[in-house]
Amino acid sequence: MVLSGLSCFNQSIWSQDRPLTHSSDSNRLAFSYSSLIKDVQYYRKEVSQIKDKLANTPADDARILRDQLSETELALQDTINRARTAQKEVQTLVNDFAPKAQGLGEAAVEALNNARAALDQASVVLDGKTVSAASPAAAAPAAAAAANPEQKKPEEPATQRTFVAIKPDGVQRRLIGEIVRRFENRGLKVIGLKLLKPNQDRVKQHYAEHEGKEFFNRIVTALSSRPVVALALEGVNAVAAVRAMCGATDPIAAAPGTIRGEFGLSISSNIVHSSDSPESGKREIAIWFKEDELVDWE
Repeated sequence: MVLSGLSCFNQSIWSQDRPLTHSSDSNRLAFSYSSLIKDVQYYRKEVSQIKDKLANTPADDARILRDQLSETELALQDTINRARTAQKEVQTLVNDFAPKAQGLGEAAVEALNNARAALDQASVVLDGKTVSAASPAAAAPAAAAAANPEQKKPEEPATQRTFVAIKPDGVQRRLIGEIVRRFENRGLKVIGLKLLKPNQDRVKQHYAEHEGKEFFNRIVTALSSRPVVALALEGVNAVAAVRAMCGATDPIAAAPGTIRGEFGLSISSNIVHSSDSPESGKREIAIWFKEDELVDWE
């Protein structure tokens, strides 16, 4: 429903003489967003199944399942965060088109309504609920929006800074150049770059929010055992762009063409880390770079 609703919406936009943005970018955004929603549903199902197994597994034999549950719950939350970021971008596109829809005929209005219904259903999925395509919860917001298509003009997209770590598995496999090339080709600017073997204190500070979880010590040991590339990037919507390029935390669920989808095979060897918000980007860059190691340039 999400992808089909947004695809019809895209086709309506690109049939006009003055599209709001480039069609391939919008189609890519719609596909990425739809894929993230599917990933959320997949991880929720996985979490439920692991919990069911744990309930029937003796405590002495449950360690592996508990580790798997922790990693899957982390992947679920990471995917939800990225889906909400993508949702804001899709909503901006829909809002831009709304004032023009009624002047473009019934097909455009119908496409707008379908897109809004798709967004409503996706929101319900992200909130951990279910809703049918014909339910009032999905239809009412779209109907209300069609009656009043005037929307507040969204703000200009902001330039952001974000942090990327190329993990030891990515360094060992000689993927540094390939990964940096992808970010630069996308239009992101490198403002900090270094190869280092981080001590455990730095890694613990980086993953401080996960301290106390079962996988915490394992991550700290893995990331401090071999060289890591620290990368600070800058660009418009840099956080969301980088997250989309990296793909789902679990490479098996990552979309083909993403860094993890192309080069990774497991959560424990998923090539890269990237900041999940502008605030996290600022905090993580400060952990890995001194102020004089960052270069502002045009």
